[in-house]
Amino acid sequence: MKNTALIPVLFICFITYQGFAQQQLSPSTAGRIPVNSDIVNLLLLYEKDRDDLDLKYYLSKPFNLEIDRQKKFIIITVVNGGVEINPPGTAEKMVISNDIEGKLIEISDRGRELLVYFKEYNITLRFKKAQDHFDLYSVVLFEAYSVQFTGEPPQLYVSGKDNRIMGQITLPNRFDPNQRTVNSDTENYPIPTGSADYYNGGNLPSGDSRAYLIEGNGYAAQRGVLEYIKFKKGSLSNSDIELIEKYFDEAKREGVNHDIAIAQMLYWTDFMRNRERMAACNYGGLSRIDGWNGSFPYQMRDGMTEGVRAHIQHLKLYSNGKLNQQNVNPRYSVLRDNGYIGKFSTVQDIFKFWSQSGSYGNSILEIIDNLRRYTDMQR
Repeated sequence: MKNTALIPVLFICFITYQGFAQQQLSPSTAGRIPVNSDIVNLLLLYEKDRDDLDLKYYLSKPFNLEIDRQKKFIIITVVNGGVEINPPGTAEKMVISNDIEGKLIEISDRGRELLVYFKEYNITLRFKKAQDHFDLYSVVLFEAYSVQFTGEPPQLYVSGKDNRIMGQITLPNRFDPNQRTVNSDTENYPIPTGSADYYNGGNLPSGDSRAYLIEGNGYAAQRGVLEYIKFKKGSLSNSDIELIEKYFDEAKREGVNHDIAIAQMLYWTDFMRNRERMAACNYGGLSRIDGWNGSFPYQMRDGMTEGVRAHIQHLKLYSNGKLNQQNVNPRYSVLRDNGYIGKFSTVQDIFKFWSQSGSYGNSILEIIDNLRRYTDMQR
């Protein structure tokens, strides 16, 4: 009797065949829709409740996964209607079914990458945004390996009964999971919340979806801002509403992007929950200097108005030295003496002057994104 060589087990299940075989996998896909930007926006809003959401994630198509550890190479083969299984060789092989549910474990790159864990196979797959859907990109455990796709990569689908997410999405009467379209959100199912790709709207340059200009019109609407703050804080006082109104007004007077100013204020005041910082009216967290103790009022009688105006003017001065109102920014001389006035156009350019921590800038951008997402949800 000949000894049979055992191919190492990669995950939980392992498939070996002699010759060629075709395994048909045709699960019921009713109620599943492609994950798109609108759905990811909602998931980010409910990030703290992610484990409680009644959602299941699936592949749009099954695929054959081959891992060659010696050559550090991965082959992902997708065939419409089934999975083509190659003869056994040096590579480890397994079928990844689109009938097995996965769990979303991480949203990264500000909503452009999703990590989904499939317990059945003990693997985590990375999906990247492509237009307005999410394609399989890699197997997390083997991301140092080269990847070759045969056929179009499977997309990530979702289904469930959680009204916080699925209640915002209108499902089609008929949906073919094997049909791939250029613009899946408009051709396959309508999204009632409007355009999710807000990065290319508002004042953002079309060439760089991550650039946030200091000057120009903001994207977030006042109603969206208030609803987002209410979602984070739990309630809104008349003073909270008045403060947001002043931010919109003062930003308009100076021609500053109110999204950036409001996001920084929310970060500094912990969404208006830090009573000490709110009482100081120093909403932008401007550092104290000789002759100014770090609180408002300073030159004006109205501490709230002066605190907002100083914050707005401080932001504008990085981009433009010509203020439209009398300067009330106590740190004007600091910007001038360091040569910062009028030298920077985006908020990313000036993060390094505010904090040495990389998480600070990411936190501000995340709040800006959420303000815009909530605005889209209110429209």
